[in-house]
Amino acid sequence: MKRRKKGLKTTAILTAMVFIISVMAGFTSSDGFGYVYYDSKMIVHNDVYYNNVIGSHPKHGIEQAYFVTAGPKSAVKPYVYTSYTVGKTSMDAMISDLNKRGYKVVAGINGDLYDTGKGTPKGVVIHEGQLLTTGYAAGASIAFDENGKAFACYGAPTISLSAKKNNPADGTSVDWNTKIGFLNVPHGGGKSLHLFDSWNGNTTGTTAPSCEVVIDVAGSAKLYVGNSIKGKVSQVLKGVRSTPIGSNQVVLSCASDSTFFPSLSNIVPGSEVTITVDDAASGLSKAKEAIGSYHLLAQNGKIITTGTNLNPRTCVGIKPDGSVVLYVVDGRQKWTVSAGLGLTEVAKHMMAIGCTTVFNMDGGGSSNIAVRMPGKDVFARVVNSISDKTQRRTANGLFFVYAGNGNKQVENLSLYPALAVMLPGTKVQIKAYASDDRYEPVLLTSIPAYRTSKDFGSIDSNGNFTAGQKLGMTSVTAEYAGKIGSSQINIVNDITMIPSVNKLNLSAGQSKDINITAKFGTVTAISNDNLFKWNCDKEIGVIDGNGVFKAGNISASGNITVSYNNKSVRIPVSVTGAASSSSFSDIRGHWAEAYINQLSAKGLVSGIGNGMFGPENKLTRSQFLAMLAKLSGEDVSKSPAVNFKDVPGNEWYYAFVNWGSAAGIVKGTDTGMFMPNAIITREQMALMLDKYMEYKKLNISKNINMKFQDAVKISDWAKNSVVKAVNAGILTGKAGGRFDPAGSATRAEAATVIWKLNQH
Repeated sequence: MKRRKKGLKTTAILTAMVFIISVMAGFTSSDGFGYVYYDSKMIVHNDVYYNNVIGSHPKHGIEQAYFVTAGPKSAVKPYVYTSYTVGKTSMDAMISDLNKRGYKVVAGINGDLYDTGKGTPKGVVIHEGQLLTTGYAAGASIAFDENGKAFACYGAPTISLSAKKNNPADGTSVDWNTKIGFLNVPHGGGKSLHLFDSWNGNTTGTTAPSCEVVIDVAGSAKLYVGNSIKGKVSQVLKGVRSTPIGSNQVVLSCASDSTFFPSLSNIVPGSEVTITVDDAASGLSKAKEAIGSYHLLAQNGKIITTGTNLNPRTCVGIKPDGSVVLYVVDGRQKWTVSAGLGLTEVAKHMMAIGCTTVFNMDGGGSSNIAVRMPGKDVFARVVNSISDKTQRRTANGLFFVYAGNGNKQVENLSLYPALAVMLPGTKVQIKAYASDDRYEPVLLTSIPAYRTSKDFGSIDSNGNFTAGQKLGMTSVTAEYAGKIGSSQINIVNDITMIPSVNKLNLSAGQSKDINITAKFGTVTAISNDNLFKWNCDKEIGVIDGNGVFKAGNISASGNITVSYNNKSVRIPVSVTGAASSSSFSDIRGHWAEAYINQLSAKGLVSGIGNGMFGPENKLTRSQFLAMLAKLSGEDVSKSPAVNFKDVPGNEWYYAFVNWGSAAGIVKGTDTGMFMPNAIITREQMALMLDKYMEYKKLNISKNINMKFQDAVKISDWAKNSVVKAVNAGILTGKAGGRFDPAGSATRAEAATVIWKLNQH
């Protein structure tokens, strides 16, 4: 990489650059990774590219990797981020802090292994040439010179001390020359001599009695590899903890039981001290930025690791042309996202993409890679699937950044999705986003002109692509103000069908909507249920062209068969019971007839007398509570009495109200009333449903997340309950996108709610 220099990139070149995407088709083998079914590549900054790769390892199964490559002509610079104090920071917080420091992040990864207690990194950290820490067990480091060129370094620089100490035997002062073990590393079992400066924080942070010598530095107290600092001893403190550090001070420190204690405690106050950082062994004298690594996996094109344990991995690679690769592979999500790779495998994969030197950083739950998607994102964001589900705070990170702002003119056009895998006849929305010369978002003021090959499908003026019957790779392009972007489409039919259910056990007359996930290798392809051929044995019922199955009227067993492209899957089905005619005279032909009949047959609802159900009658609080009580299957007669003033013992709802109160589903008013005959509102119903699900420990979520136009009218006490009930798919909205919280519910609506709840 090279830093951006004035005049390095001309406006003409920037204008000529277009959005670039390339793709590997399925069954391309990549060493260490397996078969690749998806590989999208997009430019995210000048000579900086982002790849997302999904494949199948022959032993481990699904794998997913993400990597960003900064080429030798890129206009970004490497930036090693670490906290100003010993501590840990999340990826999002690092990106936010870098933005405050005046830098825009194009991409970044978590850094070195670290002490999980205090956040001290294992290896060396250098930023802007300053040695910030030696780390507690320095090994190989990835370093960058002043031009951004990457190289490998090994170990930590040697830090030497030259001082005067008193000779206890005769009181004379003698020269004391020794090695300092660690810079900005907490005391450990080695009982070494430690050096702390203001990067460590406001104090040394020591917690046990120590000898600490404060040195006032002449000029800057910053340490640089290959240079020295000089100062005078201002204080010699014995048996102290956490000594303050000024901005132009350093502190020498050792534990009271260290072998260095006699010499350090006898250092001469007021004497001159020289601290020298020697680069004889580490090779870090040219490092403008440097960050330690956990292991070196490959060196000079040869693998030097034998690790095989599967884990999420974070790595850095160097290519022969000077390109640097930030790499993350997900793991610990074997059946859904990615199994992870062993160290040998990840080294092979990174060598397969061109790296000759590979560093293993801190992986596992710490693995994070952030990328700023051109046109879409203002800030870089984490793009991988974190095995911990939330970002783990880490000691440091490595980023590609730049300073300043773009020209706010449309210079690039990026299309999303970058790559779509789809079946013939399916549709996908392709959307264009504009960015400027720094790939920062710029608003499009009109719709771009979309084009595609007629052999593979069609695309309308809004970017809606419809796949034709021809299989293979094609591209979609969009043009806006002379700028062109492209997206790739892979039309496939060699898929594996995964049904949403493996078997069905239904009551006579019951319905079930079955969905199919189409897998192209390990990649989910865009599909529609109506593309598959649906059949079922006639004894068990009927199924339509969208996979909606309705059980027959008698007990039977058989199979549903789903077919596509000469492949098929079978779903065993068992139908029990017999469908009855309408239980009540006033529900025949009613939209809720099936729900009411099934619930009535199970004893979960009852009528209002004279063979009627009263489907459109308004529902009372006690009636809905009785439905929930019956659904619970519990003996309500054993519930303790609550003695509400308006719930006498001779009323039909007496035991149901007692049960609801004991279960925590309902409460009375401040005056000791329950109001059993009050019409229940929809938000009151949501509250009871929420409390029932909580009581029964039902964790139901279908991720519906519906938003209502009248949400502001929902009472504060009911808002969370409405969200839960709607998200569970048990309550729905009304016409016009309303929830109607104060509206009353009918007995038919309540029966529908109970039926849906009974499915769980």
